[in-house]
Amino acid sequence: MTGILLIGIAIAWLVAAIAITRSVARRFNSLPVKVLGSVVLFPALLVLPMVDELIGKQQFESLCKKYAVQFIDEPHAMNRRVVLMSPRHDQFVEGTVIPIRIQPWTYKDAETDRVLVSFHTLHAKGGWLIRSLGISETSSPLLFHRGCAPKDQFEFAKKFNITVIN
Repeated sequence: MTGILLIGIAIAWLVAAIAITRSVARRFNSLPVKVLGSVVLFPALLVLPMVDELIGKQQFESLCKKYAVQFIDEPHAMNRRVVLMSPRHDQFVEGTVIPIRIQPWTYKDAETDRVLVSFHTLHAKGGWLIRSLGISETSSPLLFHRGCAPKDQFEFAKKFNITVIN
């Protein structure tokens, strides 16, 4: 049902973008100006409802490349007992067009308090369109996956025989 609603909204916006473009183009007397105006205005109007997600996707992918990388202190990690250090509150990235939450995962050696494993996972909300419609429980983006993490992020426990004690 949500898909049908989104298709209906997309069709309605397409019709509105055509109508607005025609209305603006009619105000000009010169045919080249009408064509140029239409060629510029129509695509701009078409992507307008999703522009924040288009920009947010680029920002999210860039942050994922930077933060969703796992560090393992391999020489000291084998057969250890670790404690997961939880952040006190959610951390949101500043300066992005969509809300992006970054969650640190830090595992410290229970005996030495040394960081043995660390990485981040990232979670994005969708743009203003999906959030304002209220049709998604998670407000997931429409144009990209809402989360990223290192591949096999918890495999380190098996590989290094690490026991997480909390």
